[in-house]
Amino acid sequence: MTSWQYYPRASQCPPHLVDVIDVFKKHAVRISSGRKRKHHSNAVLSVLASDLKQLDYRVETGKRRKDKVNVPVLFGRNGEVQKSFDADAYNRNESTAGPSSRSAGSSSALTHSAPQPGQSVIPSP
Repeated sequence: MTSWQYYPRASQCPPHLVDVIDVFKKHAVRISSGRKRKHHSNAVLSVLASDLKQLDYRVETGKRRKDKVNVPVLFGRNGEVQKSFDADAYNRNESTAGPSSRSAGSSSALTHSAPQPGQSVIPSP
């Protein structure tokens, strides 16, 4: 079973994030971890990638710089990127990044920055 929580709790989860949760649910049997099954984040991402791409996510395809999905978060003078992070997947239209390889293990995190900063969904396959 895929369990998840949307933040802030005073708001309902937006439909585009429900679509992502459905991707996790669809593949739950293949990506679930337990006492005897541990998955590397790249293996999980390879299972989810096709469905995430159908939802307009750009998905990391490798470890080389050109294969990564870089997400700028802070901009300086003349719009120059000052801070960014690499996400496993990113939907620019919905300002949603995830699942992050840093969150591999018992849960994966999606962060959603619109319409209010700090909103997120954390599915736990």
